[in-house]
Amino acid sequence: MVQPMIRAANLLFALAFAATTASAGETRCWFENGAVVAPAAFGDVAGDFIIDLSQAGSQIHETSARMRGYTGNTMVATLRVGGARLNGFTAGVADLDARTSGFTTNISGILGADAFRGFVFELDFAPCRLRLSRDAKGEVAARSSIRLRTFGGRPAMPATISDGVDSRSGWFLIDTASRGSLIANAGFSRPPRDPAVAAPARLRALSLAGALFEQTPAGLMTQDDPGVDGAIGAAVLSHFRLRLDQTRGWLTLTPAP
Repeated sequence: MVQPMIRAANLLFALAFAATTASAGETRCWFENGAVVAPAAFGDVAGDFIIDLSQAGSQIHETSARMRGYTGNTMVATLRVGGARLNGFTAGVADLDARTSGFTTNISGILGADAFRGFVFELDFAPCRLRLSRDAKGEVAARSSIRLRTFGGRPAMPATISDGVDSRSGWFLIDTASRGSLIANAGFSRPPRDPAVAAPARLRALSLAGALFEQTPAGLMTQDDPGVDGAIGAAVLSHFRLRLDQTRGWLTLTPAP
């Protein structure tokens, strides 16, 4: 009885997935808990996935995998997202309950930077649209783009932050799964009143791609990440249209209309 129900659910998702795809290589997305969420299918696991470019590897929710008979710590299957198809894609299987807590959407997994490597990844925030293509047609001039660096398989962009007294430039991950930004150096934080609670970052201003953002929400990174100075979330990124080309190492940020 369970297997027919799963097959029926997958069929319904496939129909819904086709209906939400505006054109070849494009799908709708939406925001929840500050994260970009989009429909996708990984083998038999079909549902809603968090899009997180600041995470190197993709993960399938253990609950979703076990329901479909997968018992290992990794899965190899065909990934379908945004009109694109990746055969033989590998994703980890993990308990994502803590990561997906507070979502009303039933999250099936997280698609990290590895899911979009080899594609030109384009994201509009309002309305939310995700597009994937295999070429760089329509690429803007390099002077309008930002050269990227990669840290542990994650693309990072240069930015400058200030706490009102000191300023620091560095490399920041592209965090499409959080609203606020994260700062790696505790020197940019207020002393916490409660040691068990992370202090908010004293982020007076953030400069990215020639745009200045003041009093943007921020917090502290909870662990050291060599070479990374922080991560920039949707509160800042949503002011742009993103065009990420990991293969060529460029990010284009076009001011949103």
